[in-house]
Amino acid sequence: MQSLSWRWAFLINVPILLAVLVAALARLAPMPGAAGTRLRLPTAVVATLGIGLLCFGLTRLHEGPAEPWPWLALAASAVVLTLLVRHQNRADDPLLPVSLLRVRAYAWAGFGLLLAATLMLGTLYLASDHLQNTRGLSPLETGLALLPLCLGSLVAAIAIPCLVDRVGMARVHLSGVVVQLAAILAIVAATSEGDTAVLIAALGVFGLGLPTMFVPLYTAGSTPIPPERAGVGSGLLNTFNEAGAAVGLAVVAPVAAASGTHAGFLALAVVALLAGVTAIALGRTET
Repeated sequence: MQSLSWRWAFLINVPILLAVLVAALARLAPMPGAAGTRLRLPTAVVATLGIGLLCFGLTRLHEGPAEPWPWLALAASAVVLTLLVRHQNRADDPLLPVSLLRVRAYAWAGFGLLLAATLMLGTLYLASDHLQNTRGLSPLETGLALLPLCLGSLVAAIAIPCLVDRVGMARVHLSGVVVQLAAILAIVAATSEGDTAVLIAALGVFGLGLPTMFVPLYTAGSTPIPPERAGVGSGLLNTFNEAGAAVGLAVVAPVAAASGTHAGFLALAVVALLAGVTAIALGRTET
């Protein structure tokens, strides 16, 4: 991929997707659909449009406050998403069951997933950009430098069941946030001082916190979903996750472009603090 273009890296998902699709069709039994359930493509298109306008507006804000297009995009996004939420709140068979957001555990879990995705994608983007454009690493060397992050995630994912049994899901979640905040602060220092070794080590520590955030959030968010809304309820949680990845990156990238990588990571530190507040609030819903 390094010899061709970074765009070709996305093609690696195609054979994986095809393999999963074939395996699912061959091995999984079809789920019985509820009476009156239908495919709601218009709602999906409108939701995608609203989030897309939001991301476009945020990414173009770096052009300056006098540019009209970012503000027009943000205003259009607010209108589209507001109308969508109102429509879905009245729908008998909503694609986005926003009524579930009245359940505190579900709402906090959704917000937490948005923040967790922001931290994950924002860190990967900023670290990759810094290692290549500031430290002069090649794309292949940068990929190898990010392996400790992946290894940290793998180790934490294996350890989560044992940790949950001992200390509980809420404490595991909060511990993961604390670990990530400490790692981000170490990354800020490493990017400011130009210490690549410390940066890579801090990324490994950051990876430890990823599963300890996502697993508890999905667990807490899925618990209050009624069985008849399991599909759309879990789908809305995934929407928070994917939206967090897009919106978070749209915010962090312009900050880094305007003020440097360390400023981008400082923005992520603020996100981690918000994630900590979310973890505490979500833990209180379990008591």
